[in-house]
Amino acid sequence: MDFSHNVVLKEHYTFFVGDAGGRAQSGEHGLYNRDTRMLSRYAWRFLPSGGGAFQTLVATSPRPDVFHAHDALIDGPSQRLAVRRRLHAYADGLLDELEVTNTSLERQSLSLELEIGADFVDLFEARGWHHLDRAEPDLQVGQHELVLAHTASDGVRQRVALTFDALAAARPDGADWELSLAPGEHVQLQVRVRIDNPLDDAPTP
Repeated sequence: MDFSHNVVLKEHYTFFVGDAGGRAQSGEHGLYNRDTRMLSRYAWRFLPSGGGAFQTLVATSPRPDVFHAHDALIDGPSQRLAVRRRLHAYADGLLDELEVTNTSLERQSLSLELEIGADFVDLFEARGWHHLDRAEPDLQVGQHELVLAHTASDGVRQRVALTFDALAAARPDGADWELSLAPGEHVQLQVRVRIDNPLDDAPTP
């Protein structure tokens, strides 16, 4: 893995590896606890109505446990929409906070999609050293919650739960948000990822 082209956040035995934009989409990317990859996919997509694409203006990790990003929808010389993101790694998971702002003089609509996947493989499997058939994780979907779990061959039960803010609609492979913002309006979105791994002795903050 080339760490110069990835975001790596770490706290105690938990670490997150994503691309330069803070997305875990392929390869060794994902959320790990000890040597187990709890999430193999964790990636945002921002889809404005009327076309156009977001540009990443800022992507920085000022501390080993924090990632900041500022994505913007630019129309000519002006910014129409801004998404400011703060991803914080904790010993028991992640806290992902987004602030979406309409910086234009007209109402703007935006869809946000968070894609989630879990394989519960160990680090060596994630690196492609082993290719094993693995059953799909157990899945529970609530209105604002997604829980993925797996029982290992030795009977250890591992679990990761994602809790979304009230504007989200959870689905089996992630969550969706549909926003319509007046000029100058902004909304706060939040995703909390909690790891339950019996092998971990880390205290919950």
